[in-house]
Amino acid sequence: MAELWRFGFDEWISRTVPGDVESVAARMREADRREVWASHELEPLEALRSSVGRTPKPRTIWKGDRPAAIFGVVPVSVVFRTGIVWLLGTELIEKHPVPFLRHTKEVMEALQEEYGLLFNWVHETNRLSRRWLRWCGYEERDVMTGMHGDRFIRYELRKGGATCA
Repeated sequence: MAELWRFGFDEWISRTVPGDVESVAARMREADRREVWASHELEPLEALRSSVGRTPKPRTIWKGDRPAAIFGVVPVSVVFRTGIVWLLGTELIEKHPVPFLRHTKEVMEALQEEYGLLFNWVHETNRLSRRWLRWCGYEERDVMTGMHGDRFIRYELRKGGATCA
């Protein structure tokens, strides 16, 4: 596995490979499980395969020898440099938040080299994801109701706007 970013002795980011998808899906955080079901009626493995399949450069965050999360950007418009940013993770990102949070700015800056506008809709009850996005400088924009009556909040980050603290 080729490291793209190394954050410490046992934290790094690599290109996503199929085994990463299965590992994260099997251990996905409950909040992420609820969100992918409420938004698309997908189980964790289906959601990760779909997201990775639509993402040109999916990445895996590692803690030790285990994948902690997978993230990426699904391009929406090349002309307007817009993409849907996403991250689906395991409890490892909650148990070891400092490395994850410490390097978020670096990762977001790298993503914004390609995309001037990053956005996504987050399930209202996914408090950790919402807090993390706000901490990164994403702004709450709109609220919509999903197919089961669940509320989703749109978060967006524009290049040149606020960045992570």
